[in-house]
Amino acid sequence: MEHMPDLQTVYDALKCLYHSSDCEAKEKASKWLQALQQSIFGWRIGDLLLQQNCDLESGYFGAQTLRTKIQSSFPELPIESHVSLRDSLIHHLKETNEKTNSVIVTQLCLALADLTLQMISWTNPIDDMLRIFNEDQGVNQRYLWPLLELLTVIPEEIQFSRHLKLGANRRSEVKLLMSKSSTNVLRFLETTLQTPLEDFVTHHMRVLKCYKTWVGTQTAPVDIWGRSSVLVFAFDFLKSPQGGNRVHEAASDAVCALLEEQIECCNVPKHLSDFIVGKCKELRDAYSNAVVEEDSDRAMNYCRIFTFLCESQLYDIVGDNDVYQPERLDLIDILIACCEHPEYEVVEITFGFWYKLSEEIYQRNQDRLTEVFRRPIERLLQCLQKHAQIEPDHEGILDETDEFADFRRRIVDLVKDVAFIVGSTSVFRHCCLSLTGSSWEVTEAALFMMGAVARNLLPDESEVIPGVLQAILSLPHEAHICVRHTSLWLISEMPDWINHHPEYLDSVLNFLLGHLTDSRLTGIASSAIESICNVARDRLTKHFDGLLQIIKNMDAFPLSLHASINILKGVTTVLSRLPEDQIEAVLFEVCRLRTVVTPFRIFMLACKLRGKASIFLII
Repeated sequence: MEHMPDLQTVYDALKCLYHSSDCEAKEKASKWLQALQQSIFGWRIGDLLLQQNCDLESGYFGAQTLRTKIQSSFPELPIESHVSLRDSLIHHLKETNEKTNSVIVTQLCLALADLTLQMISWTNPIDDMLRIFNEDQGVNQRYLWPLLELLTVIPEEIQFSRHLKLGANRRSEVKLLMSKSSTNVLRFLETTLQTPLEDFVTHHMRVLKCYKTWVGTQTAPVDIWGRSSVLVFAFDFLKSPQGGNRVHEAASDAVCALLEEQIECCNVPKHLSDFIVGKCKELRDAYSNAVVEEDSDRAMNYCRIFTFLCESQLYDIVGDNDVYQPERLDLIDILIACCEHPEYEVVEITFGFWYKLSEEIYQRNQDRLTEVFRRPIERLLQCLQKHAQIEPDHEGILDETDEFADFRRRIVDLVKDVAFIVGSTSVFRHCCLSLTGSSWEVTEAALFMMGAVARNLLPDESEVIPGVLQAILSLPHEAHICVRHTSLWLISEMPDWINHHPEYLDSVLNFLLGHLTDSRLTGIASSAIESICNVARDRLTKHFDGLLQIIKNMDAFPLSLHASINILKGVTTVLSRLPEDQIEAVLFEVCRLRTVVTPFRIFMLACKLRGKASIFLII
């Protein structure tokens, strides 16, 4: 773009972009406006559009243009123009009011924030802005919104912006500036929180959001933020059953931000830690009320707070050597109560803490800790088993892309992490109680939990597993498809035990073969066959003729290509344990089977690419 366009041309392009029904014209207008933003004329055009303030589209485009230029093209602006640009942005922000569209205010604040971070000559920007937007004594209500928005986005830009080209030295300088201004910012937030406004809900939300972003900057000691009346307001609001959900979420975010800061900070004053713990414990009744009222949004907010609280108190909960604070163990009970919530989305919030707790117990390797936390983990596992239950009216197997299926996979990961505290055999034994006389969804959930710990079972275990395996092998064909699917998965997770008990091999193989006739189960059944063949390959050489018959009759089963390859991989693993002369004869026989050619070719090619094939075939 060689010449600066007149404003009417810009207005026409914006009108075409937002209101024209001609798609080709809209695309052309969009490209022209993008070129304008990237040109040197973008600075002037953006400022002029904001001055005229004709409509929402032009105001937004003007603010966005200035922000884009500051972000990506700041070096092209002469240094002597920095002050005038700053003053112009401040002027535009002062011209806004409660009727101004929020997107324009946000873009202007982002533009001024990005300028603040890059304008080296502005040596005390935050205190200056606190003074500029509060010209009168006390708080100037007219400028509260843009000032709060500005103070909110400055920390966010320094922490999260991927477009700002700031070096490490400049970032350190900015954080030092923020550190020097933290006390003044906090004083402003405490004062403005008490300012009576008509729309007090939005105002409180803005103050809490600003508080949260500044806590997360780590530019001031955590006890400064912990002593704030803003935090006390947040706790008081959370205790009350009244108030809107927007402020409730903002208050929760503020508390969580401080708790996260405690997690990062190694030297939190004990008086502050005790104060926060006490305030959080006072929220238990509010959480119970949210559960009774079926307010899942509030319940999730409380659960987030309790989870961060437990993480911040992890070392006090676990204790140091043989010294720990029993009152901190009460926090575990609070989190268990969250796991008893009927909605799995609430329960899932707590998972991060349980991972950290199990890791700490594992690393310390102390019998005392295992004994102290055995009962809480047993309660956790009971909750997880209940939440793993599929809806009673569900038909078919779970869709692997479904959110609930994804949640169940995370249950498996968590159970594997914490099972050592109670013992995998103990988990198995407890789940056995749900196998008889229960509805199908309860039975399936019990089998599912068993599958999560099956690989950790000792191969010589003989008290619990034989009964479970026999119950699986005796499943009637009319059993719910989910029960059969999970039973097959459980078998695929216990190949070591089956290898150690060869008397079950025939029954297990026949059970798996019987499920290759159902297209819904061939995937998991073939995976189970491969799993057992990989571990029990030496024992299965005696059964190789039967395995070979499966390959020869693969066209009789509704197998996908993936399932066919699973079976071939398992069978060829057993084949590799046969004498060499038998291997050659079997391979030639298999290669003559037309139904096996394609999956076998793919399998051997995959082996060759992984460098694992000892025999290369041309089929």
